[in-house]
Amino acid sequence: MGGRMITVDGLDADLTDLGIALGLLVPGTGGQLRLDEAFFTDPWGRVGKLVSDDTQRAALVRAVAALLPQDDPRFPALGRDPLGVRTRHVPLLAQDGRGQLFLVVREEAGGRLTLGLAAEGGPLAGGPGVTVQLDLLVADGGSARAVAATPEHPMRLRVRTPLGDTGATAEASVLLVAPPHEAQTRLVVTVSGLPGMSAPLVLDPAPAARAPPPWSPPCCGWSSPSSPARCPSPYGWSPSTCPACSG
Repeated sequence: MGGRMITVDGLDADLTDLGIALGLLVPGTGGQLRLDEAFFTDPWGRVGKLVSDDTQRAALVRAVAALLPQDDPRFPALGRDPLGVRTRHVPLLAQDGRGQLFLVVREEAGGRLTLGLAAEGGPLAGGPGVTVQLDLLVADGGSARAVAATPEHPMRLRVRTPLGDTGATAEASVLLVAPPHEAQTRLVVTVSGLPGMSAPLVLDPAPAARAPPPWSPPCCGWSSPSSPARCPSPYGWSPSTCPACSG
């Protein structure tokens, strides 16, 4: 009986994708779908390949898109997705208007998948707001690795608030990197809309002698019409306040 497979027909496409993602179902030749009895001898081993196995990972992305609700953050910390990248935000809390926690699923054209969390809170209509983004793992080419708070995937914290009735806003962006690379943590304050100033005022206390981090220059990850090439790394600013994009 070991390794024998049973053909399965007539399942809904969403259930099919979920079964493939878990490793319970296996696509066969000619479009047939099979139940893999070997799953029951090592279920956790199969589920453990949920994101590292290319076939399971692709089915997981399809299942997330079809079965889980999606919503747009009220305070998006990043601009639009570049060509070939699709980001889905799956809300994890009740919609009470006070804040939200999202599962973030970012899929690239080549099959690379990034899973993370995003949180936001604060009123709308120009009031104070805070966002936090943290990539958890990256899966690509049959492998998965934890990336939380690494130099390439820092934790991004952004706090934005209006400055009285001036129409100006102040925004503090923190890129937090865990040890042993904590020296690459960055704090940047941006003030926009000050009377008489056409460009944002950027306060970056990083010593000039320090080697620039991997995401330098500061960037929101957005491609402006005047700069078609996408900036190298998401910095957590909006296009209007990013010195690289608006300058």
